[in-house]
Amino acid sequence: MILGICSIFMNFCCCCGFVVAIPAIIIGHTALYDIRRNGCSGRKMALVGLWTGYLSILLPIIFILGYFIISLLLPISALFS
Repeated sequence: MILGICSIFMNFCCCCGFVVAIPAIIIGHTALYDIRRNGCSGRKMALVGLWTGYLSILLPIIFILGYFIISLLLPISALFS
């Protein structure tokens, strides 16, 4: 969970949140597997770690695609008029 939350903040601060998001996703899946196998608690924290990890990978992709789509649809001359 901590890695996922840190990855979201790192996306906004220095655009390198994917470096922390990948271990967050791996550890989250490992934790869910252990929770299912052993019946331990902590499922909600593992899910939050997974969600934030995936979110911190998807948000920059969505922003980059949105930027390119807007730049293709909006003529450059309209920006400076």
